[in-house]
Formats: sequence, structure tokens, C-alpha cells
Amino acid sequence: HGVKMNAFIDTAADGLLIDSEKAKELGIETVSKLDGLFAGGKSQEVGYAKTDTLKLGDVSINNVSTMTGPIDGTISSLFPNVKDVHAAIGTNVLQNFVPTIDFISKELKLVPKNEVGRNKVQENLNNDDIKTKVPFTIGSSHYMFTRGSINEYENLNMFMDSGMPANNG
Repeated sequence: HGVKMNAFIDTAADGLLIDSEKAKELGIETVSKLDGLFAGGKSQEVGYAKTDTLKLGDVSINNVSTMTGPIDGTISSLFPNVKDVHAAIGTNVLQNFVPTIDFISKELKLVPKNEVGRNKVQENLNNDDIKTKVPFTIGSSHYMFTRGSINEYENLNMFMDSGMPANNG
């Protein structure tokens, strides 16, 4: 619909989430509803819909599975300097790319999953000073697991939690 909106990246979410009021405003129709379970055991009604086109920078994705639901004050408290956050971008969007989150420059880099994209990623990897690579497996749509060691215990299965930071306030 050509409407710009603020969104946050949520790698612990398996889908695109758009605030239900904003979805109505954009004409995104809910086709079914159910109670969803969220972080902290919070239960809330969510709708399921389809977003015709999602554009991130110069990249467009068509027919994106979308959840609709209220994006409450918790989000506003996490991003006090960002007004009007109406969406969360989950793994069903990110899996279309080789995403890189650069925490220092505060950038999300989305490289297409094609030969040109793979070559670009390889070129960047050759130019960067990479200390280590951590292979992981994704279970379901967004549960990441890897192998590691703690003290004298080796070859452990580890869950990589990429969810929300703790509130240290």
C-alpha cells in the first residue's frame, strides 16, 4: 500500500506481525483468529492474514504470511526514541535473505539468497576479520540450536536465544 512504518526485528518471532489497527487501516484482511502464546507466557488473540507486498529498502517480498494483533505499550517502552512502531519483522521475512545484523553501525543488511548474493557474502567474509563461525540448526521456524562446551563439559546441545533483552532498569 506504499505506507512507510517503523518496525522492529524480532528473531524470536516466526512471522511478520502488523498491529491490528494498522492492518485494518491498510486493508489487510484477517482470514482466521486464534489465541497466540508469546514471551513470558502471555496469551493474546492474533489474526492470520496475507500481506500482498512488503518492501524493505529496495527489496520487495510478495505474499507474506502475516499475523495481526495489538502492539502494546511494551514495545513503546523498548523503543522510546522511535514513534509509531506498527510491525515486527520475524524469520519468515528474514529467511528470504542472508541477513546480517551489525550492532555497531545499527544496520540490518539483507543480501538476496541467489548466486550474486552468495558471492557478495563470500567477498565480505574474506574481507572481514572473523574470529569464529558458529554453525547452527533451526528447528521449526525460529528455534536455533548449536553445539558448544561449558567448563569440562563438551559437545553440548545449546539453545541460542535471540529474543528480547532483559530489562535492567
